[in-house]
Amino acid sequence: ARVRKGEPIRVLCATPTSRPVSMAAFLRRADSLTGRAFLRRLSAAFGWRYVAACILAYGVNQGMGEKFVFGARQYYLLDDIGMTSAEYGRVAGFSHIPWQLKSLFGLLSDTVPLGGLHRAPYMLIAGVLGLFALGMLTALPAATVSAPLAGFLLLLTNVNFAMPDVMIDATVAERAKVRPELGAALQALCWGSLGVAGVPAGVVKGYLIEWYGARLLFGLAIFAALAVMVPPLGGWLGETRRAAASRKGVRAMCGEVWSHPTKKVVAASAALVGLYSISLGVLQLTVGRSHSELVDSLTLGGNFGLTTLLYLLLRRVDDCLARAAVFTFLSGVLQPYSSVLFEWAHAPAADSADLRCRSAAACAALDAAVANGTAPPPPDGSLPCGWAAAQQLPCLSPIVYTWVGVVSSATLAGGTALYATYFQTWSYRSILATSQAALFLINLLDNVFVARLNLRFGVSDVAFIFGDEVLEPL
Repeated sequence: ARVRKGEPIRVLCATPTSRPVSMAAFLRRADSLTGRAFLRRLSAAFGWRYVAACILAYGVNQGMGEKFVFGARQYYLLDDIGMTSAEYGRVAGFSHIPWQLKSLFGLLSDTVPLGGLHRAPYMLIAGVLGLFALGMLTALPAATVSAPLAGFLLLLTNVNFAMPDVMIDATVAERAKVRPELGAALQALCWGSLGVAGVPAGVVKGYLIEWYGARLLFGLAIFAALAVMVPPLGGWLGETRRAAASRKGVRAMCGEVWSHPTKKVVAASAALVGLYSISLGVLQLTVGRSHSELVDSLTLGGNFGLTTLLYLLLRRVDDCLARAAVFTFLSGVLQPYSSVLFEWAHAPAADSADLRCRSAAACAALDAAVANGTAPPPPDGSLPCGWAAAQQLPCLSPIVYTWVGVVSSATLAGGTALYATYFQTWSYRSILATSQAALFLINLLDNVFVARLNLRFGVSDVAFIFGDEVLEPL
């Protein structure tokens, strides 16, 4: 619709519903979004270098790099370093702080250009930090890595994932304004690359953990960090270099943000989330173990207060924006993630000192070897050999989790294709409400798994976890 000069632009919470797409139209649209035709269409509009930059950032760096790093992280922290699930949660939560700073990364790149460029230098910095952190995680023996050091290095790896994500998203938004008819296709390119590239990484990661240990995956993720450095070094983002801003110019741009009533509120909200995330992460990592109940209470109260403050701040800009921000927090409450289930269900790698899933025969052979002096005794305070197998816990091997990850990535790619070809006709409100209700119900399946009800109905642990991973990404 046309907007008169000076008339405020309202943000709508839901897109108008469109008429249903016929099966013939669905197939035609799906055919246009497959393979080379899809890439040619985007390359013709934006250039092949930009398309390749999206694939490298989302597909190689995130799709493959995240698979390697996040897959290795669980085994590295829980089995190699020997953390409890609570300690793992605190370290993992601290390391995820960069994902809570995405709005600040965007604000920083918008207002503070480096070398006359707004996006490329930040991608390059992220790649360098990721390269350093992954090199350290690969080289350092697990016995020499403390919890704070592991948290710091993993935090830098997440900077390598989160900051390029913001930069590419910003360039997608800029191009979608110029070619709005290709906005959904650009999103499909990014998310499709994430799912498709995650498949080969998911295929090999479990086997590599089983055979060589978690640190090898950190080494392979180095190539993902190198890949995200290619677009900024090659100028593939299509930025026009301007004269480098002086300190006075940067201060003027920042002053413009804080003097504008709308920009000031958005910047304050971003700063609030960033400050809270950093404070909470440091608090959990430093005193979370010694004062767990106090930290838990502060976390619950702080989350409620942060959500309330964000709503009150952002409603000054737009009520829909404020409710969308609250939805982001509440959706995490309704579908929480915890490492407890993985710790309970997984079997350590074959070369791990954790013997929880060894069979009775293997434990008897080990006891005999210890008695004969041909094997070292278990560390003091370790749990008995085979305790998890004796309690009939799932003991899912790294190879099982490998194929679970493959199914998850394939489902993500399939769900992205479905959205790009059909679900664009749904209103935002309808698709968010439907998917959120489905995710809530799917997460309840964890209770079925832990209570072992799936076995009573004749569904094996492997089959059950595969079914869960098919539904959730979709």
